[in-house]
Amino acid sequence: LRAQLERLGYVVVGQAANAAEALNLYLEKQPDLVLLDIRLDDTDGIELAGQLMQIRRTPMLIVSAYSDPALIARASDAGVFGYLIKPVSTESLAAQIAVAAQRFAEHLQLMHEKEQLAQTLETRKLIERAKGILMKQKGIAEDDLEAAVQVFFVRRGRVVGRKGFVLDKVEDLAPGELVGNVLEGLY
Repeated sequence: LRAQLERLGYVVVGQAANAAEALNLYLEKQPDLVLLDIRLDDTDGIELAGQLMQIRRTPMLIVSAYSDPALIARASDAGVFGYLIKPVSTESLAAQIAVAAQRFAEHLQLMHEKEQLAQTLETRKLIERAKGILMKQKGIAEDDLEAAVQVFFVRRGRVVGRKGFVLDKVEDLAPGELVGNVLEGLY
């Protein structure tokens, strides 16, 4: 397998005989791709893959002589990005690595989008709380408040749409600060 990887142009940064060695190499070398045999001495390679994934997400492939559907399901549940059955041809290795790398890139993109959506939701909640405070304390109509909020963000170089804000760094403001700043836009 090592020779096949090197023929494909990959640099093999380590090879472990057991789980402890694999963990140390993983932490020390921080590889871009991990291939794990399903059996590492007395350790289950699938369990190890799950542990490594908890430390740092990396495209991982399980290499096994076993094609048992239960093992493949366990590997999938552990979060690996591929499963190769021995003997592994250079062509199937290259194809599986390419697919795993692409799936991993897509996974990272989805995680990034999820984080952005969560931040947008939190920002929206903050804005709605600040609006509620203003409307209650100052008796301001919602339409007037929307206009003042738009002025506030436009003055700070943010893009604002009606009832939909594209903001940046508003999460650093406490509701009271936002209220005070928006009041400036009203008066």
